[in-house]
Amino acid sequence: VGRALRRLLWTLSILLLAFMVLHGWNYTRMPLSESTQWKVRDRSSDELARAAVWLADRTSEARTEVLENPDGVMVLRADMRETLAEAGTVFDETAKRLPLLEGPPVRPKGVLLSRYWSYTGITGMYFPFLVEANVNVDAPHSSLPNTMLHEIAHTRGFAREDEAGFLAYLTGTGSTSPDFRYSAFLHAFLSLSNQLYAYDENAWESAWEHISDAVQRDLAYQAAYWKQFEGPVREVSEQVNNTYLEANLQTDGVRSYGRNADLILAHLYQTVPELSEAAQAEAG
Repeated sequence: VGRALRRLLWTLSILLLAFMVLHGWNYTRMPLSESTQWKVRDRSSDELARAAVWLADRTSEARTEVLENPDGVMVLRADMRETLAEAGTVFDETAKRLPLLEGPPVRPKGVLLSRYWSYTGITGMYFPFLVEANVNVDAPHSSLPNTMLHEIAHTRGFAREDEAGFLAYLTGTGSTSPDFRYSAFLHAFLSLSNQLYAYDENAWESAWEHISDAVQRDLAYQAAYWKQFEGPVREVSEQVNNTYLEANLQTDGVRSYGRNADLILAHLYQTVPELSEAAQAEAG
């Protein structure tokens, strides 16, 4: 028993060391906002509302460029294998403009048992020991391209969930691919919308008035899809994920996924003239 216990401890120690060398240290890297000089700061509810409306309009516009099934729900333009391969190309398009994102070619992998994986509520996972970006390919198509880009961001050394989420937005919205643009805009709008709801419900309702019926159908399908997997497995999975994130210096736990809204706001108010001018007028 003693020998078995020592072997187990040695094995766990080696795995922990390998994890830290391959990925864990990335949690302590310089924040993306500092390395890119995007100014993350507290925003007024008016600034948040303007950005949410802007994203709602872009999301609805992007939705008109994608395909849908007979039920009016968005479907990918290419098959899953081609879309997974395209994700790496989309990410590398932005890396040409932002060398910080450069890295070896990556093709996300679809998980074979994705349908059963949905019971955990997980859409994607980075496995550092094999440098694999794994994706739940059974999830609704409208969310898949954004998830693929999120996991690729982890392979490029961005361990924090808020930063990986922001990079999915940045690379997706800058792409020429309709599927990736729409998925990225949709996820960004939902992130800002959730933040806005906590501050101003009236402004939140106004922002949602800019969302088209087609987008609403996609979101209704997403909600219905995930509802069928609710249960104890998902609750345990979320608790395990929360513990993992907190252990790696993300003190907000699973809520850190939503903090990409801060980075999105910083980027929008530095790159979209109509938003930055409105902010300056408000400050002046």
